Amino acid sequence: MEMIEKHKTIDGNLFKKMFIKGTINLKNKYQEINNLNVFPIPDGDTGTNMQLTMMKGVEKLKKIKDKSIIKVTKVLSDALLFGSKGNSGVILSQFFSGIYDKINKLQKKNINISEFIDSLAYGYQKAYNSVIKPVEGTILTVLRESIEKTIKIKTKLKTIKETLQKLFQYAKISLENTPTLLPILKKSNVVDSGGAGFVSFLEGIVLYLDNNLLTKDKKEIKKVSSLQNYLNFSNKRHSLNIDNEDIKNIKYNYCTEFIFKIKKDNFNLKNKQKEFSQNKIGDSLILIKKDNLLKIHIHTNKPGYILSDLLQYGSLIKSKIDNMQEQKKIFSKKKEQKFFLITITSDKNIRKIFKDLQVDYIINQENPTIKFFQKIIKQEEMNNLIILPNNEKTLKTILKLKKNNPVHNIKILETNNIGQVYNALLAYDPKLDFEVNLKNMNKNIKKNKIIQILDNIHDTNTKQKLDEEKKFVAIFEKEKNYDTNLLSLVQKLLKKIINNKSKFLTIFYKKNDFIKNNLKEIEFFLEKYYKNLEIEKIENEKTSNFLYIFLLDEY
Repeated sequence: MEMIEKHKTIDGNLFKKMFIKGTINLKNKYQEINNLNVFPIPDGDTGTNMQLTMMKGVEKLKKIKDKSIIKVTKVLSDALLFGSKGNSGVILSQFFSGIYDKINKLQKKNINISEFIDSLAYGYQKAYNSVIKPVEGTILTVLRESIEKTIKIKTKLKTIKETLQKLFQYAKISLENTPTLLPILKKSNVVDSGGAGFVSFLEGIVLYLDNNLLTKDKKEIKKVSSLQNYLNFSNKRHSLNIDNEDIKNIKYNYCTEFIFKIKKDNFNLKNKQKEFSQNKIGDSLILIKKDNLLKIHIHTNKPGYILSDLLQYGSLIKSKIDNMQEQKKIFSKKKEQKFFLITITSDKNIRKIFKDLQVDYIINQENPTIKFFQKIIKQEEMNNLIILPNNEKTLKTILKLKKNNPVHNIKILETNNIGQVYNALLAYDPKLDFEVNLKNMNKNIKKNKIIQILDNIHDTNTKQKLDEEKKFVAIFEKEKNYDTNLLSLVQKLLKKIINNKSKFLTIFYKKNDFIKNNLKEIEFFLEKYYKNLEIEKIENEKTSNFLYIFLLDEY
């Protein structure tokens, strides 16, 4: 496994890995980021737009093998320009475009720490310049302040790891200060959502540089915890605190994005920016041009006017128009919805992860009784419940609970292990209604693949005679495979489920030396045969009797 502890330069390969790991962390936290979204419009989609934008970059980066940082940043810049969504997504695309501009001027296959920091400065400056009327207290501020502080100490920084740690530290400080710069954030008791997305991206990079893999074990959580912990806000502090008056005050209804292929030489970017700004046909205006591509993002009441005006310079190749009034109404429905999400785990690390995924109530014990569940229902006064059991015994208990509580609308997801629970929670979206969440969570359970690896002695449902020749059992889609060699069994099943479409593999593993040692061999196997597969590891100490659970996300 490549050692990155003492890297003093960045080539294309390291840059690519950092971007991918940062994006995975952003993707994992996008719902938390959505819940902070109050500016410029409280429509709850900042996290979604940012992770969709960055995932476009990941898709393109995985296809290139060139280790030149010039080539990697160019491919990334082009991918983000074309794939960017929403205000923050477009700003991110310009940030990385600026990074490429500086690196391209250097004409070096790898860059040192000072050059890397200079490229970050180019990035934030280009992001600022792309916005016609920049607003402080947003992602722009977090970019600028964190990078400017890093510039001041760049002569003291010895490694890439130290550089990113400092940048992350400064970004968190800047983010916490955003409510003092933007009144709507202070009124809503939140930090800026776009800034939170950038901080989450940096967090993923720091985790990678610390451990060579993006994981969520106890050691890392102590170093870099969830958004709630390091920003000092709770799940109750989010954009749902925006009242109906804010919906009525939306001046421009349509979030409009167009990409044009410019064919005429008489198009002047600065003149067009000035024209649209002076005509007051909208706000949140970003107009950018790269080679023969022109992209516009604007909130307006006249998307047709924008379209017809720019069509005179070329042809439309991509468009998106969203009614922000309707988006906000849908997002605000969560205020009236009284439904509650309940999971069960006694493992401290898993509880932290479930909290990050916005579970309302986490039962801190294994196999709770019916009386325990009934107490929770009365205490929380929730009529609509979604319960995710973590084993078959708890599932049977909850089925009895449902039968004994006809007044309450209890929906049970048939999750029999912690991997299935985690899998279902990845599809949970607090701004969607009860039935839609149920559908999406069930769909995720059915779509993704799960393998459980157990000691044969702990496979309580098998009638297979225990002997040394069948020491371990793997369960996949109710089919059982036995082997005395743990590594051989794991490799056999992984080969069975992984294909060319597979992108993410989450490995839950039990905390003991034997399992950890085998895990290293499993990682080596995956890196050798499935280089494009991104791996997330989650350690647990108390949950169930499994040795490993492998969750393959087809995404």
